Order: sequence, then C-alpha cells, then structure tokens
Amino acid sequence: TPRQIQLQRLLRLATPDYMHLPVVVNADGEKLSKQTLAPPLNKNKVAETLYDALIFLQQHPPAKLRFCTSQEILDWAVTHWRPALILP
Repeated sequence: TPRQIQLQRLLRLATPDYMHLPVVVNADGEKLSKQTLAPPLNKNKVAETLYDALIFLQQHPPAKLRFCTSQEILDWAVTHWRPALILP
C-alpha cells in the first residue's frame, strides 16, 4: 500500500480509502487456495457465489437476492455496502 500511495501522490491522484477483508479459511485455519487444495469457484454459479460472499462479509443481503442475476447482486452490494459490518 505505501508504494501505491506514493505513486498516487507523484501522479497527483487522490488516495482512496483502504480496508482489509477477512480471508476465507478451511477447517485447519489455512486460507483457501490451490496450495491448500481448495476447490475452484464454479463459473456456472457466479450469482450464487457473489451472494455467499456477501453473507460471509456480514452484509446481510435479502433472501430474495439469492435468485437474482450477478449484476443485480452487484448493484445491491454497491448501494448497500457497509464496511463497519465486516468482523475482523
């Protein structure tokens, strides 16, 4: 992050707000990745995956959103994003 901020300053760009997001881990506490043999995300279930990510991030999407398109879920997320709800 410090390098990005320095570059933004040199380019006279505004520095955005940064935040940390929790990492999804397996039962052993290891982050999900190819190295820990986590299954890949299903390309055919993009909307379901987005909905589940919002649940994981404690954003409380309405249940009816589960049956919407990925674009509708993203639109809802942008409008209703609440970083304070994300637990460390």
